[in-house]
Amino acid sequence: LVMKLNTPSIEIVAGEEKPARKYTEYNLFFQLEREYILQKLFGVKSALDPDNMFSQEDPKYLGPPLPKRYNDLVLPKEWHIPGKNCKKNRKHTKTHGKISFVDLSRQIAQAWSCADDDVKDYCATMYAIGVVRYKKAMKKYQACSIMDEK
Repeated sequence: LVMKLNTPSIEIVAGEEKPARKYTEYNLFFQLEREYILQKLFGVKSALDPDNMFSQEDPKYLGPPLPKRYNDLVLPKEWHIPGKNCKKNRKHTKTHGKISFVDLSRQIAQAWSCADDDVKDYCATMYAIGVVRYKKAMKKYQACSIMDEK
């Protein structure tokens, strides 16, 4: 799968902190498959506010359409951008209690080994977009840190 990346439209916000490391193809798959297992197999309802839900029609989303398997999932708005969903000092919330993390991880690893080509291609494309975003952010970060040293 070859996709021309529209890199000029990738928005990088300058800041003091070092950019979060990019997600790997497996990290992206893990997030999607985790939500699939919880929402589709165990019936866990998302507690996301409608304003914070992912939409493929969002102009800030630069990736291809989600694979069919994941079309109906409720995902956080910027689930594919590292560091965007981190909440500092978040309140403790109860877990769903439907499946342990160990069992969930095993199930996701098994799913990765037999994932469809369209799912793997999607994750590869999102990874490539993430690499471009990360390189731009690192250049900006390094330029700012050099200016700060002077």
